[in-house]
Amino acid sequence: MKNQVLMRWFWTITEYLMMFPLILIITVLLLPDQVSLAFAFTLPVNALFAIIIARIKGRFRKIVLLITGVAYTLLVSGLWFLALPGDIGYMFVYLAWTAVFFCRGIRRATGSEPVLFFYSGGLLIHVICLFLVSRVEVLVPYLNIVAAGAAIYVIAVLPIANNYFLIAESRQRNSLSVMPNTVVRGNRIIVITLLVIIGILSAGKYLVEGINWIIGTVMMLINWLRRILESLAENGPLRPEVYEDFTFEIMEPAQENPVVQLILEIISALMVLAILFLIIRHIVINHRKILKSIMEFFSRLSGRFRKWSATEQSYSDRYEFLLKTAGPRRPPLLKRIFMREKRWNDMKDNVSRTRFIYTKFVLDSIRKGFHFRVSDTPSETAERISREIKSDDNDHSLLSETYNQARYGNGQISDETVKILKDRYL
Repeated sequence: MKNQVLMRWFWTITEYLMMFPLILIITVLLLPDQVSLAFAFTLPVNALFAIIIARIKGRFRKIVLLITGVAYTLLVSGLWFLALPGDIGYMFVYLAWTAVFFCRGIRRATGSEPVLFFYSGGLLIHVICLFLVSRVEVLVPYLNIVAAGAAIYVIAVLPIANNYFLIAESRQRNSLSVMPNTVVRGNRIIVITLLVIIGILSAGKYLVEGINWIIGTVMMLINWLRRILESLAENGPLRPEVYEDFTFEIMEPAQENPVVQLILEIISALMVLAILFLIIRHIVINHRKILKSIMEFFSRLSGRFRKWSATEQSYSDRYEFLLKTAGPRRPPLLKRIFMREKRWNDMKDNVSRTRFIYTKFVLDSIRKGFHFRVSDTPSETAERISREIKSDDNDHSLLSETYNQARYGNGQISDETVKILKDRYL
């Protein structure tokens, strides 16, 4: 029991670290400085007490847990309020955060496995919060704490969560050499999120400072060349009339002449734009190679991601796919972003409806623990599902026969048969 409690509390702490910067910002803005930091750091302790209470009172009714939770929340919030008396609004903040973590601990104790997805949410929250903390004057003193939390999250929490989801989904796919779709999607989300964040930050203050630095450097170079030419014109063997008509001594310095200054700024801006154009052009032309290299880099971070088995990844024939088999050509990026799963309303005839029902039936069986075999025929698959997964009705012969008709084109499928299958399996 001790190991189970600690393991469940560990997954609660990982979720807490994912939301840590947001929790710290809210507590700092709503609570006084003397208690905000200590309150934010002790929130996971409430989840630990909730897990212990739930495991001890697991045999009692939920009403007992509810009464215990309300009493615990009031007690802890009252102690925090008495430790530093102040506005009554502080009491509501104590109650809210204590109740949230106590409920999360109860859910973790009564649930089975962690289901939170750590890739997109955690990275995005930490990056946005770091940006906000560095810009808001009230939060700047806590920048080091938020940065340390982000480092711990990236170094410790992400690899552990990544490894857990890899093993969990690989068991569902019946092979540890298959990369789960959530891992692939998570790596893709990491790459896209980092690129978007880099673009947003580059379009702001940092890009302006970089352009100003480049323009200043180019202007210094041009002024240096101008001074060299000016010295040569003063000391060189020039004709008298040319020297009298065109002397650099009577000209104003570039820093004081607005026309020359404007010309230099235009030249510098054109050079910067030309450099940016070449960089963007190179990225546009080689974006597939760049994205592929970035994806390979993230895939190499975990040794389990190197093997890919196309035969074990899916079950497919000429007309259908199961478990999202990749096609010969990947769709465009925008189409992949807004891609959605096929639904019943997308099926236009009885053949496609039958295939949809059979696919849904096999996928649901895999999620329940059925080990799919690529070598089995549809009839053998239905028979094995009937034997291995017990349900109220284990006779799937009608679905198997109808699917074979749809697959091999043996006769027409009636609307009544499709309606029976839909009512039974969907």
